[in-house]
Amino acid sequence: MAISRMRRYAKVIAFLTICTVGISGCGRERGAAELPFFGTWYIEKVAVISEMYTGTTKDGVAEEDLYDSEDFVGYELEYTADYFRIGENTYTDPEYGMFFEDIFTVNDGGRFWPHVCDFMEEEGIDWHDDKYYGQRDGMELHLRVHIDFEETVFYETYDFIPVGTLFTLLNEDTMLVEFWGKTLLARRVA
Repeated sequence: MAISRMRRYAKVIAFLTICTVGISGCGRERGAAELPFFGTWYIEKVAVISEMYTGTTKDGVAEEDLYDSEDFVGYELEYTADYFRIGENTYTDPEYGMFFEDIFTVNDGGRFWPHVCDFMEEEGIDWHDDKYYGQRDGMELHLRVHIDFEETVFYETYDFIPVGTLFTLLNEDTMLVEFWGKTLLARRVA
């Protein structure tokens, strides 16, 4: 009787060991996964200007938070699992919130002028391949990403990062950065 109990315990211990090794292996694999927007991006130009844009050259809530997103044209953005970089400033441990939205949801509220679809057609930007994100109600889905950090981050005099923490991936090499005021076009460098 004691021997069968020991065999049962040995089987349970072996099973738990296999599960523990399997779970820790999956965790490493998940952390190593590449997200489709990981890499370096170059902010090429102002893509579109919101219909809601007031015509001032600055965005921000409080006067001390005012900035002109057009000032970031020519900057590089870099997204990795370990850090986010804008220009020469690097921020560690980004938390990526990812959502799949159709283009009409992205356009909702008159955020863009001209319409994003018209802009993409004029620029010759191809939609991403359907296999990436699928469709909802017959409409192609786009990946929209928001970056957050556990700690308060500072960019020069701002207590936030003004550009690069909200974007929509149009295809594997093109993204629209930010969604208020002046929306920027960024292309993949590497």
